[in-house]
Amino acid sequence: MTLTEKKEKLRNELNKLKLDGLRVFISKSDYYAYGLMTDGKNIIYVQYSTYGEGFKTIFEYIPSRKNGSGCATLKEGYEYKELSIEIFYESVQCGKILADNYKAERYKDIEQFFRTNHNIDMYVEL
Repeated sequence: MTLTEKKEKLRNELNKLKLDGLRVFISKSDYYAYGLMTDGKNIIYVQYSTYGEGFKTIFEYIPSRKNGSGCATLKEGYEYKELSIEIFYESVQCGKILADNYKAERYKDIEQFFRTNHNIDMYVEL
């Protein structure tokens, strides 16, 4: 699958989540297919797998040397074949547990995420 096809598949999946009430963003990257899903408070980074045929999800928290910037949220396997509101909330739940175990500081909201260490210009909100 080409990068253009991966980005189109990701865009379609993110647009489904937008209809479910989430804010969704897709990257402007010319090299990878990735984006963000948020309910305003919790942020899930999603990337179309570089080698597979599905989506990897990561719960984002404030970066630190000890914990990095987020944690993978899959309970089983490596990737999701599609995205859904249920997968978003499953990823949030799993990510919160891991972040708390790591004692990682969570973002208060999507605005703090963009304000503190991410350039909103890297994304387009759908």
